[in-house]
Amino acid sequence: MKQTEPGFIPARSLGALLGLSLERLRQLARQGVIPAAIDGHYPLIPSVQGYLRFLRGSPGRTDGAGAALADAKRREVELRNKRLTSSAVETRDVETFFSDTLSTLRTEVREAMQALDKKTAPLALAAAGAAFDRAKAKVAEAIDNLRNGRDPLDDHDEN
Repeated sequence: MKQTEPGFIPARSLGALLGLSLERLRQLARQGVIPAAIDGHYPLIPSVQGYLRFLRGSPGRTDGAGAALADAKRREVELRNKRLTSSAVETRDVETFFSDTLSTLRTEVREAMQALDKKTAPLALAAAGAAFDRAKAKVAEAIDNLRNGRDPLDDHDEN
C-alpha cells in the first residue's frame, strides 16, 4: 500500500489525530473497535467512527463493553433513585404525625390522671406536661436537623 492511498492514514498520524499511542491503536484494533491496520495504515473514516462509538459507549462497539458499562451505570442510578424515593419522607408529614401523637398521648394521660387523688393529680399532670413538652422539642430539633442535612438523632444538649 502506498502512503498516498486515498482514505488511509499512517498509524502515527491516526495516533496523533486521536491522541493515542501506537500500542493503544493496536489494542483497539484487536478489540474490534477500529479496523486493523494494513501495512501500517488505517482506514481513516472507519477508524475515527469506531473510536467515537467506543468513546460514547455505543452498542455499535464490537466488544459491547462500553454499552454494558453505560447500561450498568444507568441501572445503578435508577436503583439509587428508587431507594432514595422509597426512603424519602416529607418532614412536614413526620412533624404532623408526632405532633398529633403527642397530643393524643397528652389527652389520654391527663384523663388517666384524673383518677388520682386531688393532691397527687396536679403534680403528676405538671410532670407529664413537662415530659410531653420535652418530647415535642426533641422532635422539632430532629426535624430541623433533617431539613438542614444533619443527623436527626444528633443531640446537642447531651454532654
